[in-house]
Amino acid sequence: MGFASLSDMSMASSREEREKAKQLYQELLADIKNMADDKAAEVRAAVITVLGDLADKDGIETVQAALKDDDAEVRKAAVEALGKLAAATMKSARLETPNRLI
Repeated sequence: MGFASLSDMSMASSREEREKAKQLYQELLADIKNMADDKAAEVRAAVITVLGDLADKDGIETVQAALKDDDAEVRKAAVEALGKLAAATMKSARLETPNRLI
């Protein structure tokens, strides 16, 4: 790959860094979601809380599954996380269609 100028080279580096960061984030998210099956309820609740804080739509299924957890604290964390996910979704929708009623 040839570069026409130094700015082209710096843009490619930045693009590569963004792709690497995106890949690392996806790997981290997968690791977090895998911990949702931990034996310790405290860990499961923490995982669900983190997924809510991240407000990433890829965590929705894991959070929804936690609504059926045997532990009340995990279920509570799931309800709170779903609220955060819904708020983030609504905010995103408003930003994408600012002149439309949702």
